[in-house]
Parts: sequence; C-alpha cells; structure tokens
Amino acid sequence: MTQHASNHPTFAEVAHLIAPNNTPIWLPAYLEWSSQGLRYDQLVEEIRQTKAKTKERLEAFQEASLLILRELGAPVRDFLEIDPLGPIKNTSDLNVGLMDLAKRAEFAAASPLISQADGTTKPGRNKAMAPGHFSAKTLCAARILDAFVHFRGSEPGPRNLEAADAAEAFWLASGGPSKSFGNPLTGWRHHFETVKINEKTLASARLRAVWRRDLRQAERKGGPSWYIGTYYPIEKPAFMSTSKEQ
Repeated sequence: MTQHASNHPTFAEVAHLIAPNNTPIWLPAYLEWSSQGLRYDQLVEEIRQTKAKTKERLEAFQEASLLILRELGAPVRDFLEIDPLGPIKNTSDLNVGLMDLAKRAEFAAASPLISQADGTTKPGRNKAMAPGHFSAKTLCAARILDAFVHFRGSEPGPRNLEAADAAEAFWLASGGPSKSFGNPLTGWRHHFETVKINEKTLASARLRAVWRRDLRQAERKGGPSWYIGTYYPIEKPAFMSTSKEQ
C-alpha cells in the first residue's frame, strides 16, 4: 500500500498502481488527460448544495413561478406590453409552462431525496443529489474499476486495498482534497459499492461505456484521444526508473 505523503502523486505513480507488472508508457498521459473529467466532477461537487439549501431554493423557485404567473394579469401585463415591445406572444403556453415548473419544484422539494414524511429536511451530511448523479469520488472509483478490468482482467471487490490505493492516488493527482485524519483508503469501500449497485443504471452505464472506449482508443494510439503532446510528458528511462521504485 503506497503512502501518498505529499498529497500530490504523479500520474506515473497512479499508472503503476493500476498496472504494476507491465505498465504501458502511454498510461500516465491517458490518466492526466482523463483527470480533466474527474477535476470537473470535483468542481461540481464543490458547488453542490446541502439538502436544506436545495429545499429552500426549490421552494423559492416555486414561489417565483407562481408570482410571475399571477403578475402576468393586468395591470402589470399592460406595462410589460408597452411599445415598442408589443404584446407578449404565446401567453397560454407561457402560463402552462410556469404552472408546470411550479408543480415540479413543489414535488421535488417534498421528495424523499431531500425531505422527510413530515415535510422537514432529510438529515445527513451528504449533499443533495438528483437520481442519475453520483459523487465525484464514486465517479473516480468507477474509472479505477474499469481500468483494473482492462489491465488485470477482473473487477476488484469493494474491500480491495490495491484498488482503493489507486483511487486515492488518482483522486489526489487530479486535484481532489485529502482528509487530514484516519485511513483514507477505508472510505473508498462505500464508493466501490455504489458503483456496483448502479452498474446497470442508464446514467452509470453510459459514462462507463465512454471511459472504456477512451481507454481502448488510448491503448491503440499509444496516447489519449486528441493528444497533442502536452499531457504529462515523460521519457522512457525516467518512467522505467519510477517503475523500479514501486
């Protein structure tokens, strides 16, 4: 099990954790290229809101939709249609659309994803997440699982420490935050289990199919898709030296 003391493993180190016996020289470049997608997932995670805040915004959205619907009547509408703007077009469709949005917001705010049966916010530290969406760490775990299948021929179990080590290294190399307490590897079990549970869902299957295709293409090309020579440049002697240190 590797110690990532600096919290900044190189992509070459990640590559050796994934394929330790015969690490292809193109793999670090592929990992750096694909880390852009993981970094995007991490940034989305940062702006994702708590259940309480999401419930609050959905309720505000419902009220805003109903407010616009009410105010489309006279006398406000008379002012909205002054020259040179003229009459509002397709007002019947607009009314139907606003009512639909208000109902959707009301339904979402009351859903068990963020609310309890009594209407209060669902407890827990996890951020609000709609169906078909996954945390950045779960998406990282899925990438590592597919890489293990590609290079090792089988999918590791949720408790596999080699897979957890690779996931933690890839997470850190991609700019993900690290915990300052406890063993970070134990936390990956939950994410590997989530990947397994959702492997047949449409959203997960589509993402993983794309990642597996990109990995196969990188293997054929000897580098990642759209590679222009800027992703983790590394000379073979240096790469082999790193391999021997593992």
